[in-house]
Amino acid sequence: MRICSGVGEMRLAWDPPDRWRMDQAAPGSRLTYLSTPDRSVRCQVARLPAPRCVDAETDGPFGSLLDSPALSVDRIGAVVTAGAQRTIAGIRSDCFRVEGGPAGAIHTVEWCYSPDGLLLFLDDTVEGGHVVTAEATEVLRGVADGEFELAAA
Repeated sequence: MRICSGVGEMRLAWDPPDRWRMDQAAPGSRLTYLSTPDRSVRCQVARLPAPRCVDAETDGPFGSLLDSPALSVDRIGAVVTAGAQRTIAGIRSDCFRVEGGPAGAIHTVEWCYSPDGLLLFLDDTVEGGHVVTAEATEVLRGVADGEFELAAA
């Protein structure tokens, strides 16, 4: 993942459509975002007996990972084009791209999906600003219910 510092790691446990957990670790920062049908929280994880959590009003800086591509396409207002196939985390993927917007603020999004629809790569960039890049390095199928409990944070 890349945002601000340019380095970090993220782990995403996702049980579409309504449960996900995102653990982010970057130099000097560890956060957990947890969203279930009952509640969404953001937890700062430090060397404490338990994480400090507050209600989350957004999906965090990597929320675009969870957005449907149609949302980005509608926002940008351009046609999706097919890209090259890539191998990501050992899985063949098909990539797609959309680009548009006014000069100086071109918005570009590229997605790569496995044949069964698993998102393996996302690059969401607005010229001169917002950049989110995430690429799978390891993929495990299936998500245990315990992933969506705060005690596991």
